[in-house]
Amino acid sequence: MLIKDLKNCKYSKVLDDTVLCEFLHPDREDCDLKIGFSMAHAVLGASKS
Repeated sequence: MLIKDLKNCKYSKVLDDTVLCEFLHPDREDCDLKIGFSMAHAVLGASKS
């Protein structure tokens, strides 16, 4: 079992002003996850329209 805490995640603002943290990526873990995808947490701002 792999447990992640979003408090330890580094967030960055991306091109569309979303604040994003990729907290799980199979190429960046110490164990073999055997998955073909990554997972991220995104924080979206209020709509401007």
